[in-house]
Amino acid sequence: MTTFVTLKRRYVLYGALVLLVAFAGTVGISIWKVSQADAVAEKIEPELKIVSLDFQPNMELRDVTYGSEVFKGQQVLKADKFGVSAIIQNTTNKTMTNIPIKFDLSLTDQKDKKASKLGNIPTLEPGKTAKVTFENVKALGDAKGKSATAGQHELIISISSNPAGAVTQNTEAKTLFNVDSSIK
Repeated sequence: MTTFVTLKRRYVLYGALVLLVAFAGTVGISIWKVSQADAVAEKIEPELKIVSLDFQPNMELRDVTYGSEVFKGQQVLKADKFGVSAIIQNTTNKTMTNIPIKFDLSLTDQKDKKASKLGNIPTLEPGKTAKVTFENVKALGDAKGKSATAGQHELIISISSNPAGAVTQNTEAKTLFNVDSSIK
């Protein structure tokens, strides 16, 4: 005897939809993985690294109280005049010349108060480091033990590209710190 298998159209449709969703998910995941791999591949090491920033006098890491609030782990500079040194490293295999270094200091709550200085590294051999020092920098504000924002500064050290000197990338380092002359 012969038996007939009958399939209802809606079950065929449901099965096709499940297969379509599974296929679309697989394609979507594979495209997402490719885009993630491309994003990682684009991260390159800078030609010039800002290895460290040193302050004179030294900054202290401490808990500071303004009014009734305690701010933990603040970088505090106790002088209103200071110096900053940046150590720059050439990470390429080519000699670089006339490397422009810019020092920008601003108050975080008053962006119109700014100070800038320029520096230059005449020559930097492959793998070597150079130290650029900006001296006698006057603080733009002072917390004086009263305000957490009055003495908060933002410092940006930036290296601009100079294709004539073999520098093709811009690099910068940024740090936030408080100036409070009332701390002893």
